Amino acid sequence: MFSQYKPNEPIYTIRQVDSGNTFNVEDITEWDVENVSETLAAFTETIALRATELGLNVAPANERASHLMGIHFLDGVPKELLGNLAERKVYVSVRGNSVRVSPHLYNTDNDVDRLFDALSAVL
Repeated sequence: MFSQYKPNEPIYTIRQVDSGNTFNVEDITEWDVENVSETLAAFTETIALRATELGLNVAPANERASHLMGIHFLDGVPKELLGNLAERKVYVSVRGNSVRVSPHLYNTDNDVDRLFDALSAVL
């Protein structure tokens, strides 16, 4: 990493390979917390709506954070779900009978589609 350093260029880059979006620290400092929160809240709302369309349970918007949410499975998280997600390069965290989904600014609608393709395949 340091061998690629060039004067007057940002050293740290935050990147998500699949989406191709690249952000650096200077970009992030120009965004305000409220803008980031609103952007992520819209993203989690989309995820929540799609989860409920599959018959899964999510907390109402006023009871969840803007940047993460849980998708609850009444009969437990299907055993094959994590492997199915990993094959699609989608990573979530299992918490009891739920999966924790925490989208970031670099995520795209395509990432959400991959999440729900995997969920649909195991339900």
